[in-house]
Amino acid sequence: MRNLKNIHRSVVDFPPELHLTATAWDLATDAIICAFGPTKDNIIVELKRVHRSSNAELVRHKSQLEDGHENIASWDAPCPLPDLDCDKIVNLHYFADNLVACLVLVGGDIVVVREQPQPGEDKIEIVGSVDVGITAAVWSPDEELLAIATQAGTLLYMTREFENVTDITFTSDDLKASKHVSVGWGKSETQFKGKRAKAMRDPTMPETVDEGVLSPFDMRKVAISWRGDGAYLAVNSIDSESRRVIRVYSREGILDSVTEPVDGLEGALSWRPAGNLVAGIQRLKDHIDVVFFERNGLRHGQFSLRLSKEEIDNWGAEIQLKWNVDSSVLAVCFQDRVQLWTMGNYHYYLKQEIILPEASAHSGVGYLQWHPEKPLRFNIRSQGQLQREEYISVVARGSTVPPDDYGVVAVIDGRNLRLTPLGLTNVPPPMSLHEIDLSHNAIDVALSGQRLSGPSVIIAVLHTDGVSFYKWGLKLKPVTPPTLIRHVSIPSRETLS
Repeated sequence: MRNLKNIHRSVVDFPPELHLTATAWDLATDAIICAFGPTKDNIIVELKRVHRSSNAELVRHKSQLEDGHENIASWDAPCPLPDLDCDKIVNLHYFADNLVACLVLVGGDIVVVREQPQPGEDKIEIVGSVDVGITAAVWSPDEELLAIATQAGTLLYMTREFENVTDITFTSDDLKASKHVSVGWGKSETQFKGKRAKAMRDPTMPETVDEGVLSPFDMRKVAISWRGDGAYLAVNSIDSESRRVIRVYSREGILDSVTEPVDGLEGALSWRPAGNLVAGIQRLKDHIDVVFFERNGLRHGQFSLRLSKEEIDNWGAEIQLKWNVDSSVLAVCFQDRVQLWTMGNYHYYLKQEIILPEASAHSGVGYLQWHPEKPLRFNIRSQGQLQREEYISVVARGSTVPPDDYGVVAVIDGRNLRLTPLGLTNVPPPMSLHEIDLSHNAIDVALSGQRLSGPSVIIAVLHTDGVSFYKWGLKLKPVTPPTLIRHVSIPSRETLS
């Protein structure tokens, strides 16, 4: 019954000539390591440290970039692969214990940047190279293993000293690792067609059996995600150009399982750090679902992203998923926005929707990176901008002082505000006594205190279109739904400027 409330937001705008391509957290200083480039027109990679602003309110750096920023290094990064216009950073990781940044590039180079090199060490060094190119790379949570997926369809494990310890090849025989059994419910000849057959059917059995048909919107990308304890990792890739497969490997490189076929499964992947669920995206004809798998590859539920057909076409083409460090929030990243979802009583609530700059809609998905230690702190990089956000988990409640102690609790769920006076009725979530349908996704909600509104509760709901005020009388029996009494529009940023 908790909501997410924003307590810090800072925004850094970058000049047009600087293209932010990767970020990493510096845990020692709580700064953000930013990588700029390379691009088609400029092969230089620049590494800078963006320090946290001491001001808790909105801060914008529109003057010189060096204000609050620290230059670390810069170098030329020509792409070694002839079929690419320019190289691209696949992964940026910063080791705060020895002040070393590691960059993995799609062209195959693994570059380390040492801020304080020891005698005999170079400040910038290419410590390894994969000739065929790299499609994905992620460090393990304990920072001891680097998992790399190559364009040749292999998976490599490297130690922190960049020694190759495992070389695995993806094959179609991997699909035999998990022997999922189809009970035939998808076939007409095995289905009972008699009277009341639908009511008699076992609800645990699917009506149809997926064959793993590829989504027409599949970006053909590869994704890697470690489990929170670093004992297993999952790799999402296309097998034989026929279906998407999520393979699960142990830390020793042993194939543990593969997922069952899922029609429309796409390249998004995030393993819940708690270890019980692997999240992916399934795109169907008229909606998009977040689907979950167990470690053994079997499906374990899903929820819909509640997008209209127009929204799917406009900004739902590419989607990424990111669990936070304590497994309490799942971030769903679109082209021009990021949504934060939480789960309670097996229901997924849309708690926040962060709209990104308009230019981001034409530059790919907004990339979110959770803080490795602070569960509700993250940064979002988009076209020409870096946002730092932090939230807290709070309960929106009314007065607790008699005689106004009705126990009113307001729960945000996207465009629905769920209201229950627990002092009058006991309705367990995700159900509620009344719901308010909003025109936009809610950002925050507040309820009036004691004696402020007599026998009624005033509810203020903040959303992107303004603030809406509702009046809810609780003296009458039965309790009637809240009524809208006023709406105040908030001027847009362009109007204010």
